Order: sequence, then C-alpha cells, then structure tokens
Amino acid sequence: MRKKLLTFFMVAAAVLLCGGLLSACGDDSGDERTRTVIRYYLYDDTTPMTAVVFDGEFSFDMVPRRDHCVFLGLFDAKSGGTKIVDEYGRCNFLIENEMTLWAQWLGNNCSITFDPGEGTMQGERSMSLVYGSTLAQLPVAQREGYEFVGWSSNGRLVSKGSVPNSTTFDDNTYIFNSGTDSVELMACYDAKKFTLTLDYNDNSFKTQEITVSYGEGIDSVDLPEIEDSGSRELVGWSTDMRLNIPFTGTFDSDITLYAIWRDYKLVKFYEDPDSEEYTEQKVYRDE
Repeated sequence: MRKKLLTFFMVAAAVLLCGGLLSACGDDSGDERTRTVIRYYLYDDTTPMTAVVFDGEFSFDMVPRRDHCVFLGLFDAKSGGTKIVDEYGRCNFLIENEMTLWAQWLGNNCSITFDPGEGTMQGERSMSLVYGSTLAQLPVAQREGYEFVGWSSNGRLVSKGSVPNSTTFDDNTYIFNSGTDSVELMACYDAKKFTLTLDYNDNSFKTQEITVSYGEGIDSVDLPEIEDSGSRELVGWSTDMRLNIPFTGTFDSDITLYAIWRDYKLVKFYEDPDSEEYTEQKVYRDE
C-alpha cells in the first residue's frame, strides 16, 4: 500500500513539473511586434549602418552631428528624394518595408578673405560660401615687379596662380573643408627676374651675364672680382660706357652696365733720400 501511494505522489509531481516547464519554455512568440531592417549612410557612402525597426517606429536617441554642418534628415536618395527621418531624428510615419537611407547635411557658411598684401586685386576681397562647397577659380592678384604665384593658407600654398593646386584640391576645385568657419588666403609673389650684362669696357669685348631680381641694387649683386691691372682699377659700373657715373638705382628690366676704370701710376716715395727703402703709392691721373 505504501509503495502504491509513493508511486502515485511521484507521478503527480512529475506531471506538475512538466507542466511548469512547458509553460516557461514553450513558444516565445509573446513579442508580436513586427521587425523591419533598414540600412542608412550617415557620414559617407561606403560605411552603412543597420537598425532594426519595431512596429515601423524609428528615431535616433540623439540627433546626428557633424562639424560645421546641420543634419537635414535621412532621405531615400543621396540627394533630393523623400525625407524619411526628420532633422530632429524622428520618423513621422511607420516604416513597413526594408529600405536604404542617406543622411543629407547642410554646411554652415564659411567666410573667405583674400589679402593681396602689397599688391592689388580686382573684385571683392571677401565672400561667403557654404561649408563644403566648391570654388573652381580664385581671384588674381597683381604687384608691380612681381609675378603672382598663388594663394596660401597658414603658410601653405594652395593654388597655382588663380587655379587651385591639384595636390590640395579635387578636380581643380577648392573644397572649403578646412575645419574652420573662416579662411584667410594670402597672395604670394615672386620678384621678376632680369638679366644684368656686365661689359668690362676694356677693349677685350668681354662680358658676363648675371640674373638679378626686381628691386635689387648693385650692392646686393655678387659681382665678379676683377684684379687690378697695375695701371688702372675698377671703381664702379655705369649705364653709359662714356660716362663715369656709377649706377646707384635698382633693377626693373634687363640692363647693361659698363665698367668704370680709373687710371693711375705707381710712384715711389722715399722717406730718406739716402735710403733705398721706399713705398709705392697710386697717383691717379685725374687728380
């Protein structure tokens, strides 16, 4: 009798335990929300992000941010298209189908200032562009005696003349993405080069050419060393082979300068008429 009662209680416990397990471990379809997967590109076109949307409702916990840009929303096209998620990061209708979305951004205004330095330029010296926009042609600056090289930003040359530098710009177009709300471009110049011809003016027909820069003077030129001939010495350079007026101006074109010679003779001076010791001094013929 005791064995029968024990068997009865064991079977009853087993039935109750099995019932509990079935209740806990059975079908987990209690979450009846619909799931939809969307892909979206937030900052570029190469790195997609994935989100699971429950019951068609989607929103960002925080509005996406990007330096110097305003988030316009997620659209069903890279440009234009229909706005699916608004600028506040909220979707105002149910998403029922899988889709791919693209973030669109509006750049802040970027102020560009052109400084011609000691030169001049035509047109406005400042302009406002939308951050990330393009400017295919830059202004031209002018400076007397100098060639306009281009524009520089923070000491780095960013254009060749008015054409953006291909190493800095994409497709010869300046992308204003310097990370600041203002860009100052400084004009860069190189002094024009001229040929200075030195005529020795000594019946030897000997000449020498030297490259000089605009604004340089004769004192800044590395002139050749000409040895004293023993009867005359070089005292300067003139623009006229017949005039002994030294050139003291600056170079602004090709020029020929002629050597100015001063004739002299060496005279012996004895300190004591009875001594053989003497010194030689130059006595110039024009004195």
